[in-house]
Amino acid sequence: MRELIRGWVTAACREWSYPNVSEPYFDAVYERLPVGVRTLVASGHRDGLIKPVGGYRFTLQGLPPGKGPYAWVSRNVQAQAPAINWEYLIQAAEYARVYGTLSHKGYLIAVEDRLMDITVSDPDGALRWYIEVKERAIDIPGLVDRIGTYGHEGVELNAPDRGNDALRKAKYLIQYRPAYLSISAIGLRRDFQVAYAAGNRFALIDDMVPLI
Repeated sequence: MRELIRGWVTAACREWSYPNVSEPYFDAVYERLPVGVRTLVASGHRDGLIKPVGGYRFTLQGLPPGKGPYAWVSRNVQAQAPAINWEYLIQAAEYARVYGTLSHKGYLIAVEDRLMDITVSDPDGALRWYIEVKERAIDIPGLVDRIGTYGHEGVELNAPDRGNDALRKAKYLIQYRPAYLSISAIGLRRDFQVAYAAGNRFALIDDMVPLI
């Protein structure tokens, strides 16, 4: 995994005419990623689920035309060093984990599908599982609480949601009605069954997703 990171960053520095980064940069990136994330991303490359596109971009096995490629790093002109796109690392790890486990069972796994980060659907396209990806584990409890509050009170589908991530996610649940929701970040994943009720209401029930 460390060599993958080194390759992405080196390629970006070369393309953007940034100076070469020092070893402490690579140490900090590598150490922030837990072993499971590193293993999933590395094995995803090995197994062909994560496909390199050029030096620092990638696509994913099974994605339809028009999706991707995505970039592992972004420009940071002020620092003159590439900025790691942490959410893509989590998204790619989750995708590799879910795709490798469920695709042979006939499930359809998609990225950025119906405005959701990762979806798992039945062969007929019926949505079963929605996976939302965040960078920081510390942000998940508050997000879950706010989504749950909207579900308890009833979701107003026409309410403005600009800058209101929890309301936006609650709307997705009501619109597409997946049976399961997971919210994943570096070092944390919360899994829920979603129980729907009248009046655009729902409850998030801590549970295990039985598809895997």
